[in-house]
Amino acid sequence: MPRMEPRRDKESEFRELGREKANPENKRGRVLDSLRHIFGGNRSAETYLSESVLEKLTPIWDTTIVPVLMAEFGAEASLNVIFYAGSVPGQLIMEIWDPRYADRKPSQVFKLGGLADYETRRLPQERSKATIMSLEDWNSSFPI
Repeated sequence: MPRMEPRRDKESEFRELGREKANPENKRGRVLDSLRHIFGGNRSAETYLSESVLEKLTPIWDTTIVPVLMAEFGAEASLNVIFYAGSVPGQLIMEIWDPRYADRKPSQVFKLGGLADYETRRLPQERSKATIMSLEDWNSSFPI
């Protein structure tokens, strides 16, 4: 005898979808979770980004950073990133490049300001001393 599937309530599914679209905090939370995965995790003390740095990156990641990376390197690129302290107190510099084309394509440099000094204190002051990290799933929250 065939099993009867429960009826799906299309109206409640539609309402839930509408709430997600109407509530940008849901998307912001997903982007923040993605950034935690990309930049958090099992990183060393010198490369670990604080939660407040990730929160500052969240509103600009999908709208500013990912489109630049996609235009410059393509959606499928495996990218490297370094973080180091800027010359201005409370400034973080994030430099991203495609290691396959390091000699042919310039890196993309993003400066994030307005951070507390303690958030950048553990980062190297010199670019050459920054730890190179691989960006994994860097465009996972961005619709391709």
